[in-house]
Amino acid sequence: MRNIAIFIAVEEYTDQRIPSVGFAETDARELARAFDALKLESYEPHVLLNSQSTCTTIQSNIRTIMQSLGDEDVLYLYYAGHGFSKNGSNYITCSDTYLDDLENTSIPIQWVLDTIRKSACKKSILFLDSCESGMFANANMRGIFSDLTEKELHDFFETAQHCVCFSACKPGEKSYSSPKLKHGIWTYHLTEALSGRAPEALENNQHITSASLRNYLSAAVPKALRETHTGTRVQTPWSYGASNSEFLVADIAALLRKQTEAVDPSVQQLLSADFLGETSLSIKSLSGFQKYHTVPDSANSYTEDFVASISAQEIQEDIKDTFKSLRETFGLKRKEAKCEEGSIITPYFDYEVTIRQDQEDPADAVMRRTVTNIRTPDQIDTEQFNQVFMGQFDTLELSVSEQMSVEDVIDTIEDMDDEAIRVDYDQDANSCTISADGLDCEIIVGPHAISIVRARGKSPSLLLESFFNAQKLLVNTHGLNPLPFK
Repeated sequence: MRNIAIFIAVEEYTDQRIPSVGFAETDARELARAFDALKLESYEPHVLLNSQSTCTTIQSNIRTIMQSLGDEDVLYLYYAGHGFSKNGSNYITCSDTYLDDLENTSIPIQWVLDTIRKSACKKSILFLDSCESGMFANANMRGIFSDLTEKELHDFFETAQHCVCFSACKPGEKSYSSPKLKHGIWTYHLTEALSGRAPEALENNQHITSASLRNYLSAAVPKALRETHTGTRVQTPWSYGASNSEFLVADIAALLRKQTEAVDPSVQQLLSADFLGETSLSIKSLSGFQKYHTVPDSANSYTEDFVASISAQEIQEDIKDTFKSLRETFGLKRKEAKCEEGSIITPYFDYEVTIRQDQEDPADAVMRRTVTNIRTPDQIDTEQFNQVFMGQFDTLELSVSEQMSVEDVIDTIEDMDDEAIRVDYDQDANSCTISADGLDCEIIVGPHAISIVRARGKSPSLLLESFFNAQKLLVNTHGLNPLPFK
């Protein structure tokens, strides 16, 4: 059995009167990568982008490929570009489509369907991101002429038992792209599903069926459209042909196993992590506080400066003691470590300490200790590091390179309906707190960082252990793939 995939994307047109299709090339490339990762049996991809997607090239490739397919083979065909309907017939455009001769320089969808029907191939899955109207669409829309009509697609897939077509929207609607996602909204979510990053698109936690994919896209695309565009835009993902759960679109069980096996926590992640710990002090106890001073009952720039001015000695003493401990424990030479104002720089990491007024309790101050700029992660998971910083840290904060969607994390957990994992958040959903059976810590997720908070036993080694255990449990056991653990 062979699995043949054809990816066609027309983003730029030779006839410059035809507007470009935003992110069409990116869509096709990313979807092709998702198919590559599936490791399908005897997989053969064919990618036709922009100048490669002329009318002659597209037809030649489809015709040649279909003639080579046997009755056990599977065809996947994806198209992103402008589509139109004329006199009841649907067309997809090509890079050399000419606006003054649309029908003769575009490809009738009926020709594509007839070519599939005449082949020996019994199972075909089409993905069309082109159904939309508007003679001159704007950059966030896909289409140039008039609504694609439904009859051709409906008639073909109604009688083709093992064929299915997924369309970006219903006839008469528009298919939108998102500058934020840098993708067509529909294709983005299609790619998310086939990449194993959308648990709600799965059936039995391993299969994408025509029904599960249709249901996922029907919910995810309108939601993303509302978040991306203002106004009353409507885009309803549509499908033709087999809609029951028995029609298998993709088995991604192996991909999901590979993803979870890849979550093998290592100290290398600490290159983007900080250790944090805070201690509460009464302002009155600070060494610079004099009898004639008044304990603040509010917080403002004046009181903040006041706390900074009377806490210098505490910072100096902490730096002095920590420097001595680091030098003796790690065996650092004079040239290998140096002190700066409120910080220590070592070959392995930097240590910083600050004291500031507590904004919630103005009569108190907060001493914050941080190990940051970790350069040699192997030196963190050691007895020496544990000895120097015993009792100081309760939080390990992991920065992420790309902004996370806190809402996606929340929705994924809530859709699991699993009592063993819980999520809490405020009405704005700017961050969320995850807890789970078997974890001795909480995980706080924000747009730019994940924090592991362990209130008991403030030992760096225990905090690291909680960090690694959280990754294994949340991803390997619960399949929480939106979290960017590696």
